Amino acid sequence: MLKDILRNHRIRISRISKANDPTEFKASFDDKVSDDYISGFRNQFSKIEKNFGYISFSEDPHSVLMWSHYANKHRGFALGLDVPESWLTKIVYSTEAPRVIPRRKGETNNYDIQYFADSIFRTKSISWAYEKEQRMNINFRQRLPKMCLIPDKKGNWYFVFPQEMLKAILIGCECPMTSEDLLEMLPDGHLPNVAVNKMIVSRTGFNLELAKGVRSGK
Repeated sequence: MLKDILRNHRIRISRISKANDPTEFKASFDDKVSDDYISGFRNQFSKIEKNFGYISFSEDPHSVLMWSHYANKHRGFALGLDVPESWLTKIVYSTEAPRVIPRRKGETNNYDIQYFADSIFRTKSISWAYEKEQRMNINFRQRLPKMCLIPDKKGNWYFVFPQEMLKAILIGCECPMTSEDLLEMLPDGHLPNVAVNKMIVSRTGFNLELAKGVRSGK
C-alpha cells in the first residue's frame, strides 16, 4: 500500500457507509418529531451520502493512540501532507449528535438535508477527541478546483495529490523498516524534498518522539 501511495501519489477515499463508528454521520431528533419525518430524513440522507467521501488527517503525529489504532500497532507509516486549509474541515467533538429540527412546521416532505448535512459531516462523538481530526470532505459531483479524483475498476475512488504536497514520511516505532530501507524503496530522484523520520519511544515518559531524520525536507 505504501509503495502505491508513494509511486502514484494517491490516497483512497473513505466512504460514509464504511465508517468505523456506527454512531458517526448520524443525527438526533426531538421526541416531538414524528417517526415518519425521521424515516423520511434518513432515507433522503442515505441518497446524498452516496455522492460523498472523505479523507481524515490528524493534527498530532505523536499520538500514541493514533499510531496504535491506524498504523498497524506502530508497525505502519504516517504521511505528512501540506493540504490547503480551504479543503479541510475541523471536526467538532460533542456529547450529542447534531439535532435535526424541522424548519417548516407541518411539512413532512421537506427534510432540509443540505441545511443539516454540514453539521452531520463535521461532528463526532467526544470519545474520538484524541484524534484531533481535520477532514477533507469530498463531493464527487462538485469537486473543488485543482482536486484530482480518479476511480478504479473496483469502485474505489482516490485523491491524487501533487508530489509537492507530501512533506514527510514517518515510520512507526515497531516497524522493522529503517529510514534507510524506505529511501532505498523509492525510485532514484523520487520525492527528493520529503523528510524521512522514524518514531521512537521517549526515554522520559509515555510519549513518542522523532528520531534523528535520515533526510530532512526542504
